Amino acid sequence: LMVVMFDVLTVPLQLFELGGFTAAMDEISKVTFGFWVIDLALNFLTGLDREGVIDIRPKEVALAYLKSWFPIDFTIILLD
Repeated sequence: LMVVMFDVLTVPLQLFELGGFTAAMDEISKVTFGFWVIDLALNFLTGLDREGVIDIRPKEVALAYLKSWFPIDFTIILLD
């Protein structure tokens, strides 16, 4: 949640020249970028709850992720 809040607050600030503060934001932005890349990869490894049964079949997990949060996660990475 902290990474989301950081991105929400700092992405609009990138439109302005902030002096020395920009260097610190660049370093923190590298960390948040790494977080989103790892998050994207780990979501392909997360099991699904289907009527009380955990489904861990890779193809089913990947298809479910591609149909749900993948477009949002991928957009965040592209914008970062």
